[in-house]
Amino acid sequence: MTTYPHLQKPIIEKLDLSIEERINYIRRSRWIGYPIARKIMNKLDDLMTHPVVHRMPGLLVIGRSNNGKTQLVRRFWTL
Repeated sequence: MTTYPHLQKPIIEKLDLSIEERINYIRRSRWIGYPIARKIMNKLDDLMTHPVVHRMPGLLVIGRSNNGKTQLVRRFWTL
């Protein structure tokens, strides 16, 4: 049996899947928690727990296309 010390255990478990299952796993959407993304997620959490006031604070996220702005929102709402 071949060992893969460079791989994490959850990935090693995927090696036993069929080719079709591995392809589907690879094509899945992924979340990469970059430091700025984690900072934005923390700020969104803070905003959700902010007490109700007349002028509620908000957050504007600006970035180029395909930088993950929509993915941030989707991930936030699914947690």
